[in-house]
Amino acid sequence: AIIMIIIAGIFLIGLDDNGNKLNTLSDTAYYKVGVISGGYRNNHAYTQALYEDLESIKEEQALEIEFRDGVETHNVQDETALLIEDGCNIIISATEEFQYEIKNLSHQYPTVYFFQYNGSKYAPNLVALRGRMYQASFLAGIIAGNVTKTNEIGYIAARNSTDAIANINAFARGVDLINKDAVVKVSYCESKEKYTESYSKAEELFDNSDIDIMTYYIDNLGACDVANKRGIKIIGHIMNVQDLYPENAVTSCEVDFATFFAEMISLCRQEKLQGSFVWAGVETGIIGLSEIKNTEDIIYDTQITYEMKGIMSAGIWDVFSNEIRDNKGKVRVEDGEWMTDTEIINNMDWYVEGVEIYE
Repeated sequence: AIIMIIIAGIFLIGLDDNGNKLNTLSDTAYYKVGVISGGYRNNHAYTQALYEDLESIKEEQALEIEFRDGVETHNVQDETALLIEDGCNIIISATEEFQYEIKNLSHQYPTVYFFQYNGSKYAPNLVALRGRMYQASFLAGIIAGNVTKTNEIGYIAARNSTDAIANINAFARGVDLINKDAVVKVSYCESKEKYTESYSKAEELFDNSDIDIMTYYIDNLGACDVANKRGIKIIGHIMNVQDLYPENAVTSCEVDFATFFAEMISLCRQEKLQGSFVWAGVETGIIGLSEIKNTEDIIYDTQITYEMKGIMSAGIWDVFSNEIRDNKGKVRVEDGEWMTDTEIINNMDWYVEGVEIYE
């Protein structure tokens, strides 16, 4: 009887006789994941990419997923509380603007794991996840600079947040690497989710410019639909759009959410997850470009982006390093210097050479 009690005790505390953690029921039981997003899962953009990637791993990761889209910031606390009441032990916030509410909730529910994508705030049970999309944007800019014949490249963005500006600047840096004569014309539509806003802003920008290739930083395809109708080349953001625009889509900046969250959930199961800030770059394979199509020199475009990706992956150069001037001629980064992550996330309120804001 004593031996049986000892064996049972070892099983319950999850340790072998060497003190190592054993697999317990928590390692194999289903986790219920609640996802909240300001976007929509059928938008063929960021929110849909996240939704489809999570769905693709739910069987192998033994997950149940409850997805709530179209959530507004003032409803985040209530919606999240409902998810937790429904049994969700992992909460994923897919909208940057939710991060302050999510951090508060992580304190209220210390036994629940929280993930904030595109955030920077973390806590003991909260991980802030980001992908270095600016690196993929830089690679996409190289392609845009090589493809354009008019030397006018369009960029539709939601709001002039530091994250949006970082992606715009990185894209423009890529353009400049290959084409010193090209400019990136940026139009803000003040909404990530509203299709009609991005559609009308794209029409206005294209009507008043000679743009022949464009990209975007929004969570809908309004601008892409306008470009496609006009025969303007398209570079997708977050989700591969080549199936939607087979004649005009050149490539897409992508995030492999499936790999990203499979790794994080595995840490949850092992009870090894610690609150932290994780910023994954191109070296992880989580951030990158989709296949390059619809260009006159696919071999060259593929080769040069592959080479620049290798340089960034090796850590010997990054997009915001060495001398960088803003679009007013002021030196923002000295030769031989690198911008820190904190500077990129919090202090990038200026535009690099080659960026023009359309107003």
